[in-house]
Amino acid sequence: MAAHRREIFGGRRKEVSGGSITQKLLLDFRNSGLADPYTKHDLLKRGVTMSASSVQSPEPRPQVTLAAWHTIVVLAVLFATSAISARQHGLERIDFPGLSPRMSSYVTVMGEEWLLVLFIWLGLRRRGVSVSHLISAGRNKGIQVLEDWAFSLAFVVGWLVFASAISLLLKLTPPEASRSLFPRTGMEAVVFVLLSLTAGFCEELIFRGYLQSQFTGWTGNAAAGLLIQGLVFGLSHGYHGFKLMMVITLEGCCLGLLARWRRSLRSAMFAHAMQDSLGGLLAYALRLY
Repeated sequence: MAAHRREIFGGRRKEVSGGSITQKLLLDFRNSGLADPYTKHDLLKRGVTMSASSVQSPEPRPQVTLAAWHTIVVLAVLFATSAISARQHGLERIDFPGLSPRMSSYVTVMGEEWLLVLFIWLGLRRRGVSVSHLISAGRNKGIQVLEDWAFSLAFVVGWLVFASAISLLLKLTPPEASRSLFPRTGMEAVVFVLLSLTAGFCEELIFRGYLQSQFTGWTGNAAAGLLIQGLVFGLSHGYHGFKLMMVITLEGCCLGLLARWRRSLRSAMFAHAMQDSLGGLLAYALRLY
């Protein structure tokens, strides 16, 4: 009979049997959702030894692994750029010589988002957390990637139908600030697609990956973490105006649900990039600006 001993784990004393951590723990690691990826990673780093037969599958209380100041900096940047965009009545921008104001906006926003992702990556790296795991949670098989593509397409179609119904019901029309970001030349359309791909990757990592996990850890509640990140997502789009910001808040919550259900950010990233790209290209093709 395997020898039993006491282990301290998560502040609670447990009886576990001798042996090594194996497939059961890895299965729990993959299947317990996206709400607390840092906690699960820390579990593996601790090297806790226990037999598969003794491991239970409780939902551990998510833990915040990055300092509060780190998240406060991220939120400050998001809210500051949102306020600037609202004041400028369009995407915030630094005017670059030789570029139109619209192209300058595209380049400015791409730079801001990649710098914010770099800041988050550095914080996660210090705690030994892999960004690739945060994105895919090890779900990298071909069939899983195809499933994510399929679910992202279904999400885009469903959301467009739902958003159109809301717009008709509430008589919402995009303000001039929203229409001003649509490309008007072929080169602007190309750069707009790059902007959309950047938004799909960076914003999903920031909101559905990093912030949703941090807020879940602070509140100890996955639903609260999802709702708060959705609200922050909406408030980060100041140039759209109050009514559309509320619609964007709802979309942020739906993307959070998609990410949690799929246990990865990949479907949300695909959906976000696809929706933004198609919207801009259709507006350019149909001259909706």
